Amino acid sequence: MVLYKMKKNTKSKVLIGSPITAIKKYKSYCLEEYLNSLDNLSYPDKEFSLLLNQEGGDQLINEYPHLNIKRMPFRETVEETCVLARNILRKRAIEERFDYLMFIEQDIIPLPDLVERLMQHHKGVCSALYFNEMEPDKYRYGVNTLFFPMAWNFDPALLEKGEYSEKLFRPEDLIKGKLMQVDVCGLAAVLISRQVLEKISFRYIYGSPPIFEEFCFGRDCRSNGIDIFLDSSVVCRHYSARGL
Repeated sequence: MVLYKMKKNTKSKVLIGSPITAIKKYKSYCLEEYLNSLDNLSYPDKEFSLLLNQEGGDQLINEYPHLNIKRMPFRETVEETCVLARNILRKRAIEERFDYLMFIEQDIIPLPDLVERLMQHHKGVCSALYFNEMEPDKYRYGVNTLFFPMAWNFDPALLEKGEYSEKLFRPEDLIKGKLMQVDVCGLAAVLISRQVLEKISFRYIYGSPPIFEEFCFGRDCRSNGIDIFLDSSVVCRHYSARGL
């Protein structure tokens, strides 16, 4: 695999961005905390780009001018809108020669030094650790736990046949406090270098089941010889649909 690294001892310019919405039922309650947490990020050489979609929230544009909140089109589905937003941010990061694009999604409350802690590894793709909530009425992916880390590995047997099937990490699979390689990471708290962005755009595959953009990104990284890393010592709070 090819390891995409940034040069050490170089001042790196970071674009921090995400799509946001003011009314989505399970994210609106954490929006103010999220926006304020971005103010607390300590990395100095950064710019923000938050892409507001759906209804409402226009007052945020004036309330948080330093976060560069702008309206973007809303597509037919949330998935399409999210992919469009990621590619808008990708385009800006490439054209304006940012060294990194940092996705911090609306339901993630980042640590103040999140950017520095991920950047210190000088990897092309490096994610923080955050957990999602299993549906309360059933367990999925063979993981018998209520909360699971947003990281996956490909099924090696199917991979030998040229097929992709993602196997979810169990909490016990994590190497605590370490940088570890994964095949797929969530895209809610991830630092991606411009060199990677120049090779890979974001996409989503319709189907039954659909293939969401984090899985497409992981597959495209593998096809391009790009390794994905997760720092399990960097844990972000992730709001679930129930507000946890």
